[in-house]
Amino acid sequence: MLQTGGVAILPMDVGYSAIGGSAAALECIIDAKVRGVIVYPSQIEDAIAATPGTVKEAWQIYVNAVDKTHDTITVAVGAERGFNGDRAELADTIGRALTSRLGLKVPVECAPEGTLPRYEAKAQRVLVREG
Repeated sequence: MLQTGGVAILPMDVGYSAIGGSAAALECIIDAKVRGVIVYPSQIEDAIAATPGTVKEAWQIYVNAVDKTHDTITVAVGAERGFNGDRAELADTIGRALTSRLGLKVPVECAPEGTLPRYEAKAQRVLVREG
């Protein structure tokens, strides 16, 4: 896998080691780390999919660039059409699930359905927000 430019994550006695087989793979490792934790979009997708009231295909990760580092993330998720609950409460529920899964406090923004693009296949779900 490393010969083709992939990424390997090796468990260690304490923590892990991430190895990239190309410059692009190393950039992916660096971009995926948030406060020392590697965050995979699939982890976020799983938390959203397990939460009733969300549109499973409409979510986005924003990396908030602080001092030219990718320091924090915010997750935006779409509420289902006809969702009658409180969107702030839905965002809190997803935020708690992400904190439990990732060990990070992740701010979540909940938008009405149709506000976020829907992705049905592998897509560019991670966007960088400057300043």
